[in-house]
Amino acid sequence: MDRSEAPRALSFAEFETLIAGIELISTLGRRISETIGGKPCHYLIQEATMAFVKMLMSVQAFLRSIPSSRFHAREVEFAIDLSSASVKARQVMEDAIVFFYLSETSLTEVEKVFRSLVWQLHSATETLESLDYIVPEKTDAQLVAAQKQGREFLGKPPYDAMMESIEPGRRGRIRKGRENHVLHEDEILSRRGIRLDTYDFWRKLLSNFAHFSGLSHRLTMQTTSDWRKSWQAFYAAAFCVANFGAEAVEACIETFPETRLLLTKQEQAAIANLRSWIRSDSQT
Repeated sequence: MDRSEAPRALSFAEFETLIAGIELISTLGRRISETIGGKPCHYLIQEATMAFVKMLMSVQAFLRSIPSSRFHAREVEFAIDLSSASVKARQVMEDAIVFFYLSETSLTEVEKVFRSLVWQLHSATETLESLDYIVPEKTDAQLVAAQKQGREFLGKPPYDAMMESIEPGRRGRIRKGRENHVLHEDEILSRRGIRLDTYDFWRKLLSNFAHFSGLSHRLTMQTTSDWRKSWQAFYAAAFCVANFGAEAVEACIETFPETRLLLTKQEQAAIANLRSWIRSDSQT
């Protein structure tokens, strides 16, 4: 990543303002989610709304690790927990990407059905393989039939031609039910206008907490029980949650345009500001 394009260092007061922005994402997301819940819609959008809710839960879980937040979990024992915050930040990012993929508004009806088939085949395969570990002596006939039907549909027009347009490695995984996206993450992000270098940086950094490493060890050792001396270690995770969370709120509004009326002009401006740094069309 070009250091000249990275955001300037924040003061503690500015960092607290950033956390307040993430709290706003949580509030607005819940407001939107409560409004769209139960609305009849295409299968992909049904799945997308659940992905959006899951992302909001990850946002709240992140805030529970931030002493500056009103959502901080301090009932039992106060802790400066960089690891949990970083893992949840990465989860927010991954949940948001799934939501972007499922809620893409420019798809044709055939593309929607194609993505639904791939998603459902993966779901059936994952469920069957998980059940095999728990109750290997039993087989769910309905899931087996769904898995077989999904593979058959993907081998017929027009979906066979659509499968051939996918790079071979991903195509093979899709046929085996081991991949639920027809697009690579880079393509999903590019379609949202999100900078890939920013995503790659956050994924690399935050993944070191999902899988413990020497780097995450060193970063954790920079924190103490004094929040005012430790907050800077949470900087990258907070920016990740703010940017991807705000982008997901905007994508949800685009999916359900009537929900834009739920936000005041000030709230809309705040979301636009929070999502600006990850966008390739932004000059900030």
